[in-house]
Amino acid sequence: MDSQKPVLKNLFSLPPHSLFRDENMVAWSVVPYDSLNRAPEERVNMLTRLGFSRFAFDWREEHLSLLPKEIGLLHKNRISLDAVWCWVDERSSNGLLPEHEQLFRILEEAKQPTTIWIGVHYNFYEGLEDSQKVEKVASVLKAIHKGASRSNSRIALYTHFGWLALPENQVRVIEATGHDDIGIVFSFHHAQDVLDRFDEALHIMKPYLQTVHLSGVTRGVSEIIDIGKGTLEKTMIRSVIESGFKGTIGIIGHTEGEDVEQVLLRNIRGLSTLLKNL
Repeated sequence: MDSQKPVLKNLFSLPPHSLFRDENMVAWSVVPYDSLNRAPEERVNMLTRLGFSRFAFDWREEHLSLLPKEIGLLHKNRISLDAVWCWVDERSSNGLLPEHEQLFRILEEAKQPTTIWIGVHYNFYEGLEDSQKVEKVASVLKAIHKGASRSNSRIALYTHFGWLALPENQVRVIEATGHDDIGIVFSFHHAQDVLDRFDEALHIMKPYLQTVHLSGVTRGVSEIIDIGKGTLEKTMIRSVIESGFKGTIGIIGHTEGEDVEQVLLRNIRGLSTLLKNL
């Protein structure tokens, strides 16, 4: 391998049309999970070193103030801000939170269009009847959609645990908003409830599916596993390819207490090995 090339360039020498070409990879679950607590400059240097040209900004409240500087550095280094995280839970039951408004304002002031990935905790809708769940989640999506429009951003529903992890419910919620530009982001590490019908789940999500986040997958194991260390992800990746999916591929750094660069690197290498054996 050419040691001067970024890791992704070395490991993914694939045809330009390939779903797994290096420029189609999105670094994800990076900011809050880095034991080194990198500053924006250090994080962008890391992304460049690994060869990522796409980045999704996951944050906790203490990280949101870093986003304006992060946006400038990403532009300077020609890295696309593909997405920004947005978390909804029981605190949002009476309306959007101040940090949601702060996020909309930052993106608007930076003139930064992106996609806002919306994760919804089950405590936001637990105890409600099925139709009430659809109505309540659709309502908060519409509010976020309105805020996102201020920066010409779009929104996507992020697959998480609970009732909203089922693709049928995701589609019902999206349709209930009345908007036709809302996507779905699917994560392998939240796939336990659809493992027995993964191809069917892909078919349901496909018209909305924008990004698929990879990880290792083993039935009954909820912990996040490196790509290539599970028992099911090889078959699932083959299904994603055969479905004709054309969106982006997420590489996650989500573990606890580790240097996130090493986690991303393990997943990049694991995926490269797995693809060679497909």
